[in-house]
Formats: sequence, C-alpha cells, structure tokens
Amino acid sequence: MYYDRKRKNYRETFTHDGKRHSVTAKTKRELAAKVAIKKRDLEDGKRSISKNMTVRDWSAEWLEAYKESSVSPPTLETYRTALNHINADIGGMMLKDVKPLDCQSILNHMAGKSWSAASKVRQTAKSMFGAAIKNGLMIENPAADISMPKTSRGTHRALTDGERAAFLSACETSPYGLWALLMYHCGLRPGETERIRGKDIDLKAMILHVDGTKTAAAGVPINVAKELMGHASIEMTARIYTHSSKKAFEDAREKIDALGM
Repeated sequence: MYYDRKRKNYRETFTHDGKRHSVTAKTKRELAAKVAIKKRDLEDGKRSISKNMTVRDWSAEWLEAYKESSVSPPTLETYRTALNHINADIGGMMLKDVKPLDCQSILNHMAGKSWSAASKVRQTAKSMFGAAIKNGLMIENPAADISMPKTSRGTHRALTDGERAAFLSACETSPYGLWALLMYHCGLRPGETERIRGKDIDLKAMILHVDGTKTAAAGVPINVAKELMGHASIEMTARIYTHSSKKAFEDAREKIDALGM
C-alpha cells in the first residue's frame, strides 16, 4: 500500500491467478475494505462491485466489509433489521438509480412505528450509501437529507396488576418461564442474563451478583432502581440486584443514608 500524492489517494496492488489488480481509496480504512471485497469476489468468482449492482447486493457487501468484524452481535442484528426495511422497498433497484424520493419512501412507510426504529433505518441508509460514494459507486448520498416520519416515543412504565398476573401465569407453563422470572424479579435485561454463572449466585446470603449491568454502570441510585423494578423495598433491591463492584454499592448506600432512607 502506498499514498499517491498526485492523485491524493491510497493504492494497493496484488496478484490473483497471475493477473495484477489495483485498488484505490481516499483513506486507509476504505482501502482495506475495498481490497477485502475485491479479493473475496475474485476468490468466489463473483462480479466485482459496480454501479449496476442492486441495493440488496451492496447492503450485503457493506454489512460484511464495514460492520461484521467491528460491532457486537446485538448491534449487528440491529443493522440487519434496518437493512430488511430498506431492502423491502428498494432492494431490487440498482445503486445508480436510487433517488432521495426512494429513500424518503422507506421512512414514510415507518410512520407510526417507534422513533428508535425509524432513526436506525435512516442512519443505516446514510451510512450504507455514504460508503457506496467512497467506493465510487454513487455520486451523491440519496439518504443525506431524508426526514423522519411521525413516530411514537415509547416510555417505560410499571406493569398493571392484570398484566403482572397474566405474565406470571404464562411463566408457569412456558419453557422460558424460569428465564423470564429471573429478569422480572431481578430487573435484568436479556443480555445481562447471558453473563450469569453459578459462581455469581450466593445461596447463603441470597444474593445474585450481576456484572456490568446498565443500572449500576449509569450510577442510578438504588432507590431509583427500586422504583424502576417495582420492588416493595430497597432491601429487596439490594439483596437481588447487587452489582459486582463493592465501591459502586457502597456509594449507593451512602447516598441513601444521606437521604435518611
């Protein structure tokens, strides 16, 4: 790899089956991604990326080259969901034919859905088409100025008595009942339960130590956590939702003591 001062870009050349190939890009990161795609396409015998490829094909290339090795599995799944929305509308279109109106139509179809979902689709479209520009496949980003539709912003609330009764009843027969009850009684998120091991359970003290929870990491006072979880007392919250950091718990205890609680 070297930098071409005259053309102001990075260039890398390599040989495949006796034939010399050259790839250029404005940045080292873009060059690495383009080289990876080029080599993979040559190995698979596929057509190299071009302006005539479909949005669906480019979205797959973009996801693999730019996201699969750099984001967490949950985040990767978020991108896949956003791409499903995009491809449902314009997946069959050629990249070179996509207009801002087409991208706006994608978001318009998400009217009434959550603001978070629509926002992720908009950001994914901007990023994906932005990468297409850097790879010389498009001239302008058709998603650059698209507007958010009218969406809903959900808020957290406690379960009603009826919802709580229905939930607990379903847990008695569901194969996932024990897992759901663990999250319900301990105020855990699905991702947090994945990290729980036998060593985290102190049966003598009746305490479950949860490492890296968002509530503790965010510095939420234990009395606030109690309200969010719907527990009857701070003692209950303290016993079943103790963060592994002793200092974090002691800080929370001091704040509660200062309030005279």
